[in-house]
Amino acid sequence: MKLQQRIELLTLLGIYLKKENHAENDVYYKVRQKNAWFSIPFLQYRIDTIVENYLIKDKLQQFAAQYAIPEETKTVKVIGQVLAGNIPLVGIHDLICTFLSGHISQIKLSSKDEVLYHYILNYLKDLEPEIANYFQITERLSNFDAIIATGSNNSGRYFEQYFAKYPNIIRKNRNGLVVITGKESEEEITAIGKDVFTFYGMGCRSISKLFVPENYDFVPILRNWEEHYNEVKDHNKYKNNYDYQLSILLVNRVDHLASENILLLENENMASPISLLHYQKYSNPEEVNKWIEKHQEEIQCVVSKNSVINNALPVGSAQSCTLYDYADHIDTMKFLKSV
Repeated sequence: MKLQQRIELLTLLGIYLKKENHAENDVYYKVRQKNAWFSIPFLQYRIDTIVENYLIKDKLQQFAAQYAIPEETKTVKVIGQVLAGNIPLVGIHDLICTFLSGHISQIKLSSKDEVLYHYILNYLKDLEPEIANYFQITERLSNFDAIIATGSNNSGRYFEQYFAKYPNIIRKNRNGLVVITGKESEEEITAIGKDVFTFYGMGCRSISKLFVPENYDFVPILRNWEEHYNEVKDHNKYKNNYDYQLSILLVNRVDHLASENILLLENENMASPISLLHYQKYSNPEEVNKWIEKHQEEIQCVVSKNSVINNALPVGSAQSCTLYDYADHIDTMKFLKSV
């Protein structure tokens, strides 16, 4: 299959996903039977951002041109892919990159996120039966040339040993952080809340830590998030996590801040549990830049309105990735061209 055919199929997939009512055709219901964390609003948000950022013809063509992908791939490789299941279609970018490169994806799906992949691939197979050669779902990876594996820090160590002899990308836990200036508008505070609460904070780009100025007043931000994101507390799994974390703080008499839908704890660690955010105070932005540089391996993205903060994304954009936003800052396309 030639490059332009592959781009056309991805474009048609985007058109289909945009116009189809997935709630009415029971796909979302089937997804939620497998994973209760995948609520319908976040499923729809994820589909919308994938279509808008990944599956537009002009964007795909520009992306392919950027990497000088040839019209025909002379040496087709099999890329084993172990996909995570923390947010819907979390591995879709790897599949798109592999397909555009003309290589074959041999896929080990997460049991937490398999329905949407089957749904999408079945649609593509109906358009073009040859798609079955490019996307092979399996319970056990074998006879592959390279590997892309995503998981926790524990599984990542296992992957590093098990796949050591193959060209590989091994991804572990990472999170996002926000650097707050203290001069955010109500709209910007609401946008930061989007980065915090989307996917209930379970994405690798979800915010787990806040940097705040000395003497920062948390009341306005907590009130804003209660107003705009109070529905998260109605999700039973999120509420269970909230109640559990709150009980630990209370039993141990740990100083903390609480609203109806989030807990804040002063803590230098990057990663934090679901429903709880760590925060750390700073006196000047350069302190934060030094901390970020020291903790690069733990950080997926940084969000801030402060232009002094290195490589910061605009507030509210953490979960809206482009084709050029690579997980763990490893260029997947460059890797695929080298295998």
